[in-house]
Amino acid sequence: MAIEIPETAVVPDDVAPLTPKQKELVHATEPILREHGVAITTRMYQTMLVAHPELKNIFSMSGQASGEQQKALAGSLVAYAAHIEDLAPLVGVVQRIAAKHAALGVKPQHYPIVGEHLIGAIVHVLGEAFTPELQDAWYHAYWNLARLFIELESEIRAAAPWPGFTTFRIANKVEESPSITSFYLEPTDKALLPLQPYLPGQYLTVRVWVEALQHFQCRHYTLSDAPDPTHYRITVKREEGVANWDGDASSSSPGMVSNTLHSLPVGSDIQASFPAGTFIIPDPLPSHVIFLSAGVGITPNLAMLNSLVDLDLPKAPKITWIQGARNRVEHVFARHVRGIGQKCGEKFNEVVFYSKPGLSAGTGVMGAGKHRSGRVDLKALDRETLALQDPEALYYICGPPGFMSGMVQSLVELGVANDNIRFEAFAPGEIEMV
Repeated sequence: MAIEIPETAVVPDDVAPLTPKQKELVHATEPILREHGVAITTRMYQTMLVAHPELKNIFSMSGQASGEQQKALAGSLVAYAAHIEDLAPLVGVVQRIAAKHAALGVKPQHYPIVGEHLIGAIVHVLGEAFTPELQDAWYHAYWNLARLFIELESEIRAAAPWPGFTTFRIANKVEESPSITSFYLEPTDKALLPLQPYLPGQYLTVRVWVEALQHFQCRHYTLSDAPDPTHYRITVKREEGVANWDGDASSSSPGMVSNTLHSLPVGSDIQASFPAGTFIIPDPLPSHVIFLSAGVGITPNLAMLNSLVDLDLPKAPKITWIQGARNRVEHVFARHVRGIGQKCGEKFNEVVFYSKPGLSAGTGVMGAGKHRSGRVDLKALDRETLALQDPEALYYICGPPGFMSGMVQSLVELGVANDNIRFEAFAPGEIEMV
């Protein structure tokens, strides 16, 4: 059933499905967008955030400063132009973005603002090359996609356990490593208890006031345990700066939200919106699940792992757990995962890579042969460990962007079908408006 678009969406009355000619024109702009896309999106954000500074409460200012948000939106525009004849390959991306929009508080009335500044930016950058005919085609292309997002986001909000952001109290903090802490959050509104179960692998969107910016900033943090009716648990890495492949960071750009969270004492209040996300285990269960994570990217995989272990053992799929960490000290949840392995027996296989083992090499909590030195290298593992012989096996990847792209590339080179690979990314650039 179609969702009624609120009047505040201001979807223009003249918006109609794209004609074959309009699709042809939009598709023809793909190479132009590849060349000038970042310049266009940079201009769009500049003018939009000046005209509507309230949107700084939604967009990641870290992502703006690093340029990742601009690059991500430019990539989305290229993908949309490339697939305008058949959007089926983009369905998963659209669903993932819609979930993040809804959790962030993106509203229908924001879409006219974005559309105005996007088209204006294209005109500014391309000049006369962006002919009236191209402008008309992109006008309809934008609003057809915006209408889809508005409908999907309305559905997500309608199913949410509460509207917008609500207040949670930090009931407990547990240090998992020198840089990673778990936060146990209880709603201050007891009418929300028992908390509605979420799907393991979903995230909570946290909003905190950042004094240095004088506005709110939002981040998505995975709910890092199986559902509990009394509280949520998120596990947050204190980011010293922009992370690289290994999760290392530069101290030149400390994470505004993660550092703010880590500084808050037990008893402090924060705001959070409802659980959301599409990085989940399907029903019916696959025959084999391979979890691949690095650093704090362990969190969604851990939540899914815990939920699978709660099943009757005969019903649970085979599980391969592949984790990358700097060293034994930074190897979060090591004992917990080892306990799961002991419980599951032959249905569970664990391999851990220490990228910078130092003195901790050979002193991990696993038995001999269970961990290796260096970055995660799938090609160093045997086919059975990776379930390459099983066409129904699913692969779940979460970690720094370089890690994820490397894992996807390795799996594809090893013969894994793209449809069997799932990933979750929380980098600032993931928040696109189209």
